[in-house]
Amino acid sequence: MITEANIHLVQSFWQASEQGNIDEMATFWAPDAINHGAQTAQAQRRPPAGPEGLKRVFKSLLTAFPDRKYAIEDMIATGDKVVCRLTVSGTHQGVPEIPVEGGMLLAVPPTGKAYMVQQIHIFRIENNKIAEHWAVRDDLGMMQQLGLIS
Repeated sequence: MITEANIHLVQSFWQASEQGNIDEMATFWAPDAINHGAQTAQAQRRPPAGPEGLKRVFKSLLTAFPDRKYAIEDMIATGDKVVCRLTVSGTHQGVPEIPVEGGMLLAVPPTGKAYMVQQIHIFRIENNKIAEHWAVRDDLGMMQQLGLIS
């Protein structure tokens, strides 16, 4: 069944993400994939696209949070879409090279503090690859837990 295959694809992507395997993470994405979740209010430009652009996003996330974990709480699929509710956690240990997590961590020295927040991710699957991605994250909660805002 297509929805089961789509769920398996997204689960495998999260497993590769948790292992920090950037090259494997990129294999799940279509050549022209669009990561709408990378768009920020501060940077009104096109987010990195395709596997190579997404490698930059993944590398920056792993630089900022090398111990980042993704706990899948719910996963629902219908048609070509998979929706995930996750608990995401990690420790701020580096400075990302490009805007990630809303762009609020650029040039911010590592705090060494841990965070744990809920996120919602929507994936559109086409030809057994991720073609589009959207995310709703609790960036405010993360920034508060990292001690960067009160």
